[in-house]
Amino acid sequence: MAKNVPAARQRKQQQRRPAPRRQAGPKKSSTVAIPFDRSNLMIFGAALLVIIIGFGFMSTGMTEEVMHDGIWNSPLAIGVAPVVLVIGYCVIVPLAIMFRPKQTAAEAAE
Repeated sequence: MAKNVPAARQRKQQQRRPAPRRQAGPKKSSTVAIPFDRSNLMIFGAALLVIIIGFGFMSTGMTEEVMHDGIWNSPLAIGVAPVVLVIGYCVIVPLAIMFRPKQTAAEAAE
């Protein structure tokens, strides 16, 4: 049995050989096309501005004055602000994501 031990070690060493190293060559550059261009970002900026304005309108309902009969004292906060926020979130942001500028004939040929 003692004679089989060196052969077993030799087999394990053969199995542990490192993989051959690859030759260093030119690195492949991966180009990722960003699907949004300047017009998409401008529309998204407009959406962000509309949303900020909507939250500004919403904050006008929080005052230190006593509310009479549980009614808010700012119709701007309960009437206009939700509409402005819905327009910002549900109309302008999806428009910014889905908008694609029209291609000219030269760009379409490429």
